[in-house]
Amino acid sequence: MENRTGAHKTTIVMTLILLAGTALAAAEEPSPVVVHPWVVEHSQGGEDAEFFVVLREEADLSSAYGLASKAERGWFVFNNLRQTAETSQADLRRWLEENGIWHRPYYIINAILVRGDASVVAELADRGLARILAAGHDVVLLPG
Repeated sequence: MENRTGAHKTTIVMTLILLAGTALAAAEEPSPVVVHPWVVEHSQGGEDAEFFVVLREEADLSSAYGLASKAERGWFVFNNLRQTAETSQADLRRWLEENGIWHRPYYIINAILVRGDASVVAELADRGLARILAAGHDVVLLPG
């Protein structure tokens, strides 16, 4: 009877280890890129569409709460947003430039406005850097 109990405990422990490993692997894998239907529709047939590539990386602004003045918090937030965007967008911006693809970076939401066709949409979705490829029409933002 004790042998079965030991085997049972071993099975439970192994199952828990497998579940924990699966959970860790799932946590490390980024969620798939969401491509807005408008982007898909307007980039078909060789046509270019303007769309935002919203990157996954977000600035950590939690330390701003500990700063004494509004001016300090403002500069902290501004600098961290800009630095996060510059760092996380660097490789993607380089790729866009190398391929002659028009783009404009934005730092507040860590996004790049891109003009491209379906092949550009597919490449950007496959790169895994973006959370979402969102429609770029009817949006007014100041460039970063």
